Amino acid sequence: MLAVLTLIAIAAFAAVSRLVTRLKANEKQIGWHSFEAGVAEVQSGRPERALDDFRAALSYDRDNPQYQLSLARALRDTGRLNEAEAYLLHLWEASPQDSTINLALARLASSLALLRSAYWGFCPRLLVAAPARAPTPGFRTSRKGLTGTPTTANT
Repeated sequence: MLAVLTLIAIAAFAAVSRLVTRLKANEKQIGWHSFEAGVAEVQSGRPERALDDFRAALSYDRDNPQYQLSLARALRDTGRLNEAEAYLLHLWEASPQDSTINLALARLASSLALLRSAYWGFCPRLLVAAPARAPTPGFRTSRKGLTGTPTTANT
């Protein structure tokens, strides 16, 4: 009787193991379809709609760097720069030599520089105390994020 119960337990374990494997494969497939839908939205010029698709893809495959990078780019394109920075810095810490991630960080820094430059140029309080020449923002990448303060141009 014990041998029969042992065989039933082994068969049940094998069946559950196979079901778990199939579930994980299905989750990756669902994530891939969500990712493809997000890419299609971005290519159609609707990055705002792509955010939900990329987030859905990440919910099925959290550690996929391609999904994270695509979400970060869509966040940047929709003006959610702080969220984009968080995703990109997480990716950069995992792979600092990846040129795609470094390019995305550079583009984000450029967006932040334009935003801060516009603030310096149009904020009424700063216009009173602004130097004769428009400030040029300088930024450094660190583990804490994109840091830097506007500095005056030397030319």
